Amino acid sequence: MIKTHKIALNPNHDQIAWFYQQCGYAKFAYNAALSDFKAELSADNFLSMYDLNKRFNQKKKAFDWTKAQDQRAAMYAVHNLGCAIDNWRKKRAKFPKLKRRGCKHSYTTDEQSVRMNGNRIKLPKIGWVKTFQKLRFVGKILSVTISRTAHRWFASVSLEVQPPIERCPVSPEFIKIFISKLQSLDWRCRNANGLGEQKYLHLSIAYAIILVWLYEIHHREKRWCKSESFNKEVQNA
Repeated sequence: MIKTHKIALNPNHDQIAWFYQQCGYAKFAYNAALSDFKAELSADNFLSMYDLNKRFNQKKKAFDWTKAQDQRAAMYAVHNLGCAIDNWRKKRAKFPKLKRRGCKHSYTTDEQSVRMNGNRIKLPKIGWVKTFQKLRFVGKILSVTISRTAHRWFASVSLEVQPPIERCPVSPEFIKIFISKLQSLDWRCRNANGLGEQKYLHLSIAYAIILVWLYEIHHREKRWCKSESFNKEVQNA
């Protein structure tokens, strides 16, 4: 199961400048790959996502400034273009457009150099960046998307987590036992008025502890179990 936690970042000025550079590099890769796709499409030659990625890897060698950038940002940008082209082919979306300057700022990187340590996240080539929150989930990090909303930067961390486990349903026999004990507790407490308030309280607590103990005994061996229906839903998802 994959879950995503969007965390607000607290970067300094140098880190903000780096984020802008990577967002621009991702747009550059996206637009370059889209231009190649349009040119080949007009010649009745359809390029796949892998072909577009290979072409961009050759084209970027002519620009020295690309060597200092996070190459995963360009790779994921071309991958997003491939998904947009597939949606266009299946008539689920319009033909992809070039990304203009000043549009949404975002880029994606993978888990190879990403680490989370408390209120910090380590990103490729930029190092540790402060966050306002700790990571909510525990699991293997798959990807991180850095994006800007208004004047703030965010990191959307996608993780592969273990599916939740369900409690076994309570059997009807135990429900009958629980109700009978509860009725017995109510009857005994009503007849304990002559014992005084303190002894009445002690008696109520004792019977409550007995009920909890019976519940624990009933679920000692099968307290946590995965239902078959839930496993099928996870496999089919």
